[in-house]
Amino acid sequence: MKIIKLRYLATALAMTMALAACQNSSLPTSANGNWINLGVSASGNVQYALDSGSIKRQNNLVTFRDRKTVIDPKQQYYNNTPSYKSAISTMQIDCGRKVFRILDVQLLDARGEVIRQDHFNDTDLRPMSVTNGSAAEQQFKQVCNH
Repeated sequence: MKIIKLRYLATALAMTMALAACQNSSLPTSANGNWINLGVSASGNVQYALDSGSIKRQNNLVTFRDRKTVIDPKQQYYNNTPSYKSAISTMQIDCGRKVFRILDVQLLDARGEVIRQDHFNDTDLRPMSVTNGSAAEQQFKQVCNH
């Protein structure tokens, strides 16, 4: 049951990935970065960003940080997670296989305080396909130079 919830969390976070939010000086140091805005969710309520300074390449594997910012948390559906304003994740994309996975995530409230932190290993979350039109596709294009 825990693995299913973690997979759902990862999928939900992955689907809300790739855009960026307003800079907020109250965010913790972990939120600092060279954020590139990637877009907004179909609902218009989640902005996606990628920290260009965090990109690390090792052959086909690229690791980087992404940030999802919920514009209006009251309008957002949260399944298996507490209500949060920002989610900062460490992501890994296999550019050759066109799959991604979430390595860890930190959920922050509107004041920038950590609500929850999770780390996922290979057995917690399997790689997921990068689908057309998704936030993960925007990240793939950015970090894999496609």
